[in-house]
Formats: sequence, C-alpha cells, structure tokens
Amino acid sequence: MGRDIDEIKPRKWLVIILILIALTISVVLINKIVNDRKTNEDKKGNTSILDKINIDNIGNTINEYEFNSKFERYTGSQSGFFLEDMFDILITHNKKYQDNKVVLKYNDINTNDPEEIKTIKKGIKRADKFEVSVNYNDEGLVYEIVLELTEKDMSEVRSFNSSYEIQTGTKIGISVKNLLDDVITNNKTKPERILTVIYKDINTTDVEVIKNLKSRFSDWTDYEISLNYNEEGFVYQIVIE
Repeated sequence: MGRDIDEIKPRKWLVIILILIALTISVVLINKIVNDRKTNEDKKGNTSILDKINIDNIGNTINEYEFNSKFERYTGSQSGFFLEDMFDILITHNKKYQDNKVVLKYNDINTNDPEEIKTIKKGIKRADKFEVSVNYNDEGLVYEIVLELTEKDMSEVRSFNSSYEIQTGTKIGISVKNLLDDVITNNKTKPERILTVIYKDINTTDVEVIKNLKSRFSDWTDYEISLNYNEEGFVYQIVIE
C-alpha cells in the first residue's frame, strides 16, 4: 500500500508542472495578441493625411489618389462635350461630401454650390473649347477647378445672324416688311434673343408696335437696313433708314 502512495506523488507533481507550463504559455500568447492589436491600431492612427481625408457623413474615407484623379483626368485642353461628365462628377461630389466641396471657377463665377454648377453647365456649348486646371490645398487635395474659355462655338451665332444679314443694305419696302415679319416671329418665339427695331423716332421690341410699323413703308421705295451686334456676337438691333 505504501508503494502505491509513493508512486502517486510524483505523478501529482508532474500534473501540476504541466498545468503551470500551460498557464505560462497562455499568458505569453494573450500578451502577444494584445500587443499586436495595439501596434496595428497605432499604425492606423499614424496614416498620413495625404493618404486619406476626413471621414464623411456616411463614415467613408477617400484616399488622395482617388479624390484627385477624378478631377485631374479632365485637365488640359478640353471640349464642352467632354466636360459634361466632369460637371456631373463635381455636382455629385459636392452633394455627397459637404465638408470637402470643390470650387468651380469660371469667368467671374466662383462657386461650390451644386445648383449653381448645374446652371453653368447648361450655358456651355459642346463645341466650346476650354483650358482646365486644378489647384490643391495644403493637404495635397484638389480644392478648385479653373475653366478658361479659349474658343467659343460660333455656329449658333452665325445661324441666328445670317437670316438678318442677307437682308441688309438697300432694300425696297416689300423686303423691309418681310424682314419685320421675321423680327415679329423671332420676338414671339425666342425671348432670349429679342430684337429691337429702330426707325426714325421708333425704338421698340414690342410685337404690336412692329406690326403697326409695317404700314409706314411703301412697297417700292428704297430703304437702308443695317445691324448692330451685342457682346456675344448676336444681332440685337435692326436699323432702318
């Protein structure tokens, strides 16, 4: 019986030693996991501002390349047609990222408002030519897009003007009346291109006044017709003498 007890004691100590070893290994592994997690969090906390911008309202982050590239691809000489996509991207961006809006600078307009940018887009012709550049803030992020018109599409101007230019010079009264009919139709249908008729003491854009003016021209009498142009190049005045 004494021998059995003596044999059990070493086994008991062996079990205790194995348990201690297992506990030691567990403590070491737990410490390693905790330290690794802390190291990763520290690395994330030290990410350069050039690699990300502030978290937006949804909680997403945008890295510098992704942020800048969608605007940089449109820099240089571009047509109005190609810039339509840029306007759409800018409008969407400024709606989504309230804290990181990009400004559009064009002529005397300087805005980051999506609705104002929509209005600018509508006024740009597809065949217009532009020089596009971007400016960066201290963090390396695009904050401003600059548009400069280098070549305006004149096809609309030429089309509008030609119908009146062919009627200039010395014309008989019948031709003058036909011209005034064209002006009446224009002023009814194109409120953005209203024409003024000047004849002696009359200076008017009013359709009814122009109708009554027709009766003052003799069919076979000669009259001299000339045109005046506005800053955009469109005819805006017809002068009859």
